[in-house]
Amino acid sequence: MSTTLKISNGDLFIDESFGAPTTLSGVEKLSQDIAESLLINFDPERRFGNTLNSSSSRQSIIGQISKIDARERIEAAIDRLRRLQSEDDQIEDDEQIVEIVSIDIDVLENGTEIRFLLVVATVSKKEVSASGTIPLQAVKLDHVTPPDIFNINAQGNI
Repeated sequence: MSTTLKISNGDLFIDESFGAPTTLSGVEKLSQDIAESLLINFDPERRFGNTLNSSSSRQSIIGQISKIDARERIEAAIDRLRRLQSEDDQIEDDEQIVEIVSIDIDVLENGTEIRFLLVVATVSKKEVSASGTIPLQAVKLDHVTPPDIFNINAQGNI
């Protein structure tokens, strides 16, 4: 069985009655994995996340992204998740994606946000849906590689 820790509002979910983190498996785990793959910016080292806020040309896609481009980038993020799932020898049928059933996309706020509704089918023939809004970010010089926060002293010098 494959499990992960439950995340709520970007942090570990702690069960107050036990004082410990809650774990997820099956359909609940898949739903969280989908959310992470779509809401996390692409990480080339892990080969995980969405490329909606990545640009090889270093130009922002704000106001320029089409529904077709957004759909292709979301499909690519799910394909990366499926590749990772194929490498997991403990994955359950309830959490392994077989196909994308549907994707509905709206580009909002003059192209600054993308709202999505995604439905996938699992090996166990269950359908899992995920929805949310992905804010598009302006490309900055430090956008792709974050600074090494462990090498910064109290005064902020490197």
